[in-house]
Parts: sequence; structure tokens; C-alpha cells
Amino acid sequence: MKNRLPLLGALALALFIILTIATAAGHTGSFDDLRFNFYGIRQDGLTIIMKIVTHSADWLFIVCCCLALMLIPSVRRTAGIQISLGTLLSWLLQHSLKLVFQRPRPADILPLVTENSFSYPSGHATVGMTFYALLAFCLIGEIKNKTVRKYLTGLALIWIFMIGISRIYLGVHYPSDVLSGWLLGGGFVLVFKYAADRLSAKDVRNQG
Repeated sequence: MKNRLPLLGALALALFIILTIATAAGHTGSFDDLRFNFYGIRQDGLTIIMKIVTHSADWLFIVCCCLALMLIPSVRRTAGIQISLGTLLSWLLQHSLKLVFQRPRPADILPLVTENSFSYPSGHATVGMTFYALLAFCLIGEIKNKTVRKYLTGLALIWIFMIGISRIYLGVHYPSDVLSGWLLGGGFVLVFKYAADRLSAKDVRNQG
């Protein structure tokens, strides 16, 4: 499975490029109109839940989590450095792309949270995918029970999915922004994880 990571990552990044071209050419209008379905189900209780979910991928929250991982000696080397570095590179990547594409955020609905950056790709979807996927990878590597590993994988995927959905519901992203964030974050994390594990294995062999 590990040898497939770069191939799957390259596929995700290729799909991101295709989606980016389609978005730039204005071919995602119908897909992006799906956001109105989310606006129609807004209610106070659901909004509170969506805000909690979306804040779990806020940069400040992610930074605090990475710092916590780095401060735990037993976790720092096995997971903290890898997760923190991967998340930082992911943030830099999506932020740079935002400045390149400069897509305005949706202006036809009242946003329920305040955002000042550009829209494409979704930073929360990208960074959320990277951080929680790397966290899941590291946790799964320490768990031998297959059932627990499956539940943990499912939980991580559901949470990553909900982060993206929350961004559409809150009115700060188009669906294509979120999908691009998932593809970019997913492609990045698969390639990064493969490279990080290879470097780690090489370092172990050199020390041996």
C-alpha cells in the first residue's frame, strides 16, 4: 500500500489541475450552485455545530495542536515533526495558490464567519485534510487492532469531509473551492507521507 501513495497522490494532484482549469474557464457554475442547497437548511443549532467543525481547521487551532505534539518528547520524533512540517508546507502551498488565482469569495449570501483571504482553493479543506490525515496515519501506525484502525480511518475521513461541508454551509466557499482543497491536500499528504517515511527509514538504516 505504501508504494501506491505517490501514485495516488499524483492522481489527486492531476485531478486538482483539471478542476482548476475547469474553474478558471467558468465550467463549474452548475456544480457551484449546489451551495444554495446548504443555505436552505441553515438553522441556529446546525450553525453552531458547523462553526465548531470549521474552527477545528482554523490556522490558530492547528498551530496549537502542532505545538502540543512538538512539546511531548515521546511524540515529537515519531509524529510531531512530520505532522507539523507537513501541515506548514500545506498551508504555504494553498496560501500561495490563493494569491495566484485570487478568486473572490461568494458574494450572494451572508457569510456566517468572517474571512479576508481569497477563495480558491479552500485553505480549511487543504490544511484540514493534511493535518488530520497525517495525524490518522501516525496513530494508525501505532495501533495493531485492525478494527480500531478502520474506525479511526473512517472517523478521520468523516471529519475532513465535514470541515469542507462546513465551509460551504457558512457561505465562505464555493463547492469547487472545497473539492480543490480536498484534492490538493490529499495529493500533497500522500506524496509527503511517502517521502517522509522513506527519509525516516533511511535515517534509521544510517544510524544502524
